[in-house]
Amino acid sequence: MTTANSEAQRREAFRLQAEWCDKLGSPFTALLCRTLADRLDETSGFGHRVLTWPVATLRGDLVALRCCGALHYHVRSRPKSQLAKVYPPSPTPDADALWAAVSATIRGHDEKLTRFLDTPPQTNEVSRAGILLGGLLIVAARWRLPLSLIEIGASAGLNLHFDDFFYDLSERRGWGDPQSSVRIKSEWRGKAPPLDAPLKIVARLGNDQNPLSAARKDDCRRLLAYVWPDQPDRLKRLDAALEIAAKHPVEVAKGDAAKFLGSCLARKAHDGVARIVFHTIVLQYASKETREAIKEMLASAGAHATESAPLARFSMEHEKPDQPATIRLTLWPGGEERIIGECDSHGTWAEWA
Repeated sequence: MTTANSEAQRREAFRLQAEWCDKLGSPFTALLCRTLADRLDETSGFGHRVLTWPVATLRGDLVALRCCGALHYHVRSRPKSQLAKVYPPSPTPDADALWAAVSATIRGHDEKLTRFLDTPPQTNEVSRAGILLGGLLIVAARWRLPLSLIEIGASAGLNLHFDDFFYDLSERRGWGDPQSSVRIKSEWRGKAPPLDAPLKIVARLGNDQNPLSAARKDDCRRLLAYVWPDQPDRLKRLDAALEIAAKHPVEVAKGDAAKFLGSCLARKAHDGVARIVFHTIVLQYASKETREAIKEMLASAGAHATESAPLARFSMEHEKPDQPATIRLTLWPGGEERIIGECDSHGTWAEWA
């Protein structure tokens, strides 16, 4: 493949991300992605890193979102900077004004912006809890047992606190504490999960390659930087979830997901408790070997599950490019796997099967 074709693919990745930003209600981020696609060059370390990124991993590495996160992080760290003046809540600038501020920021802070690209985005999107809630309600209704939660790709562990949030489920009645500072609005359609299932959590564990902490200001700023700046409701919701997590911390172990899960599943299962392993928009960051190892470990542990000590796997993952996320649930004993719905990547709607 020629160098020109490779560069064209890298720029196209930004344009594809811009289309998704438009669909998900962020015209500012869409403009930023298109501006970077059209004008970024290799005269900076930041531009060189992006425009020489391995083509084979462009989609999985979410390079466009890394760039947007780096620039938003700068804005949140320096609220009086030149770049902050063209960011929301200011009126959306034209492409020329935006690029003038972006290019000046890259020139002045090239090393820090380039270093920010080293790690993948961690949105820890709190609205995905609206989908997680549905899956856990199904599990709770099936066995009517307390749940032990194990989350892969937990970031700062915010969604392990899902039962501290309040849920507005469109035409259905709400779920949770109406006084909660975190309010999740998720439009549930189709054959929705039972809201009256007895849901009790007795244990919460998480894992991440690079766990963040709600107790550290810089980690909070990084998480907020990955939220699109023209979506104030998402920013407010994440801020509130960080406050809850800081007050009630849960363990988020650092390291390989497969090793972590192997350690969790090796522990003796307790009668009268249902273990549930879950992950939301995580597998795209994992290697094929890790994904296969997780599948094998769960099947092995599931083979020893009983009706009094069952095991479940809940997932919300993009399985096809440019399509809604698929919601899957597997139950042991038995190992029955079924698709229970689909949703958007932010959890704002779900079509339950």
